[in-house]
Amino acid sequence: VHQRKEFCHWPCKCPHVPTCTPGVSLVKDGCGCCKICAKQAGEICNEADTCDPHKGLYCDYSADRPRYETGVCAYTIAVGCELNGVYYVNGQAFQPTPLYKCLCVSGAIGCTPVFTSKAAASQCVMVKGRKTSGHFSCGPGQQKQLQSTGYRLMPEPSIGCPQPRHSHLLPSKGQLQPPPIAQVLSAPTLLEPRDPEGETT
Repeated sequence: VHQRKEFCHWPCKCPHVPTCTPGVSLVKDGCGCCKICAKQAGEICNEADTCDPHKGLYCDYSADRPRYETGVCAYTIAVGCELNGVYYVNGQAFQPTPLYKCLCVSGAIGCTPVFTSKAAASQCVMVKGRKTSGHFSCGPGQQKQLQSTGYRLMPEPSIGCPQPRHSHLLPSKGQLQPPPIAQVLSAPTLLEPRDPEGETT
C-alpha cells in the first residue's frame, strides 16, 4: 500500500510573503497557512500548492493514479466571455485596446489600465484650457470658474488654465494683481473672442 506524501505541516512556518508576477493571484496555500503565488494552467500542483481560483483553475490529479499526490492545474468547465464579437475562453487574459488588459472569469470580464497616471503638481499641467460659457476646462471632469480679472494676456489670443499658488494671482487688498505681461482693461469684464479687426464677435 502506497503511503501518500504529506505536503502540509503544522504548526505553520511561513517565509516572507512573495511578490507575484502581474496577473497571478496571491492566495493562501491549501494548508490554510501561508500566502503563495497561485499555480497557473499547466503547472504542477498539490495539496499545498493550489491553483489560481480567480482564473477558474483546479488541480487535476487524474494522471497520478493511484497516489493522487501531484496534479496539473486545469480549467474548470465554465462559461467564456464575448466582447465586441470576439469570444474568450474562461481564464483567458487578453488586451482589447493598448490601454487595458482584461481577464475572462466565468462569463465576467475584468480590466485594469496598462499605464498608471502620475498625479501632476497642478490640475492644469499638460492640459490646454478652453473658455466655454464662463468656465475654464482643465481636463475631463475638472472645471474652474472664470473670474473677471480685468486683464488679458498678450500676445496670445487664447487664455490658458489658471495656475494655482502663483503670487500674482492671489488677491491683494480686494483686487487681483495682473501678471507681468498684461494689458489692463478699463473695467472688469469677461473676455470674448476677437476678430482680426479687433471687433468683438
